[in-house]
Amino acid sequence: MSARRTTFVRRAAAGVAVAGLLFAAWWGTPRLLGVVSGERDLTGRVVYVPRYPVRPEAFEDIDLERVHAELLPVWQSRLARHGPEATSTKDALASLEAAVAPDPNLELLLDEMARLASRPGRDPERLLYLTWAWSAYLDQSSLPWVVQGSVRLDGDGGGIFYTKNYEVAADLAVPVGLHEVRARVVERVDQTNVVERYLGQASDPEDGALIVVDRVREVALDLVWPLLRDNDHPHAAAVQAEAFAALSPYAARRLVDTAEARARMVAAVRGIRSRHACGSRFVVPMLPWDGFEEGMQTRFFDYAEASTTSRCPTVTHPEAVAIQEASRRLKQEPELEAALEELVAWVARGVVVHEARHIADGLDGHLDNGAYLCAACEDGLSDWSRAEASAYVASLSEVGGSVELAEMCGMAAAPDRLPEHYRTAIAEILKRLGPESCSAPLPDRISKARRIEQTWFQRTSRITLQDFPERLPVSAREVDRLTSF
Repeated sequence: MSARRTTFVRRAAAGVAVAGLLFAAWWGTPRLLGVVSGERDLTGRVVYVPRYPVRPEAFEDIDLERVHAELLPVWQSRLARHGPEATSTKDALASLEAAVAPDPNLELLLDEMARLASRPGRDPERLLYLTWAWSAYLDQSSLPWVVQGSVRLDGDGGGIFYTKNYEVAADLAVPVGLHEVRARVVERVDQTNVVERYLGQASDPEDGALIVVDRVREVALDLVWPLLRDNDHPHAAAVQAEAFAALSPYAARRLVDTAEARARMVAAVRGIRSRHACGSRFVVPMLPWDGFEEGMQTRFFDYAEASTTSRCPTVTHPEAVAIQEASRRLKQEPELEAALEELVAWVARGVVVHEARHIADGLDGHLDNGAYLCAACEDGLSDWSRAEASAYVASLSEVGGSVELAEMCGMAAAPDRLPEHYRTAIAEILKRLGPESCSAPLPDRISKARRIEQTWFQRTSRITLQDFPERLPVSAREVDRLTSF
C-alpha cells in the first residue's frame, strides 16, 4: 500500500471515529431519547404521537368546554391550595379523569400529569411537555382548544402547577414575505386569578402566534374607544380616521356616541386604582363593556360616603357619579355589543401583524442572531430588542398602526413597568420617528415607519390579513366560580 493511500485510510478511519464519538455523545442526549420515545423528530423539534389510535367519535362524549373552563383549573387550584392528599383535590381529579375517560390518549396524559403535579418542582420540563402535548393532540384532531402550562417553583422541589386554557376563535394563515405564518386568536375559558401580561405571543412556528382576545379587548375598550371622541390626544385623529375606514357606519356611530361615557368611566376607575399607592385596598373588577350593574354602582357610592374625610379616599363622590352616569348611558345604547365586537376585531389585526412578524423572523433564523436581523441598528441594541423593534415597526407600517403608536407612547410614559428589551426597542423607534412623535400628530407615520423598516431590516413586503373575522367577542365568559392560586 502506498504512503498516500495509507494516509487516506488513516484519515478516513479517524473521521469515522470522530463521527462515532459525536454520534455516541448525541445518542446519550435527551434529544435522541426523545426521538426514541416518539417525542422529538430527527431535527430535535418536540412532537406528540398518540399512544392509542385516535377515535374522533370519542370526543363526542367529552365536554371539552367544561374540561378546560372548570374541571382542569379547579383541580389545579385545589392541588395548589390543599395538596394532593386532600379529599377536595382527589374529588376534583376524579371528576376530571371521568370527563376525559372516553379518550385513552387524554387519559394517559392526565395520568402522568397528575403524578408529576403532586410535586411539580421535581420535573417541571416534563409537566410543560405534557400540557403542550395535550394541546397538540387536540390540535391534530382539529379541536379548538389550547392549554399552556406553567410551574412556579418554591426552591424545595415543590411549587405550583397551573395552566391557562383557551378556546380558538380564529385560526389564520398569514402571508409574511416568503412564509405563511399561523396565527390563532384565542379566548381564555378558565376564570382564574392568573392574568396574561401580553396581548399576544410568538412561540414555535408550528404552533404559530397566539393573540389573546381578552387582553386585546381591554385595549379596544379602554384606550381606543375613548379616543373616538377625543380632541386632545395627539394621535386621536389618526385613530379615528383609520377606525372609521374599517368599521361599519352603524358601528362607528354607536361608538362615537358612547365614547365620552366610556372615557369618564375609565378615568374614574383609574383614579380609584391610583390610590392603591397611598393605602386604598378597594379593588375594581374589570370594567364591563356596558358599565356596572346597579348594585355595584351603589357600592361605589357607599365607599365614597365612608371615606369622605379620608386623606386617601377609597372612592370620591365625583368618581361614583361618573361611574353611575356612564353606566346608565352605555346600558341605553342599542346594539352596542355588536359595534364593540367590530372594534375588538379591528384592534386585534395590529397584534396579529406584530406576532406574525416575530414568527417569520424566527423562521428566517433572525431570533437567534438579532444583529443579523438588524445590521443598521444601534450597537447597544440587544438581540431581543432588535426582535421587538422588528415587530413594532411592522405593525406601525400598516393602516391601523395608529393604535400601536398610541400604545407605544403610553408605554414610553411609564418605562419602569416594561422589560428592558421592550423599553429599549420602543425608545429607539420613537426617536427615529421624531422627537415629537408622542406629543403631536404624526401624519407621515406610515411612510416614516416603512423607511425605518427598509433601512433597519432591508424589507419592503407588507403583511396582509385575509379572511380575518369581522367581529371578536367582547363579553367575557360567564362562569360559576373564580378559581384562585
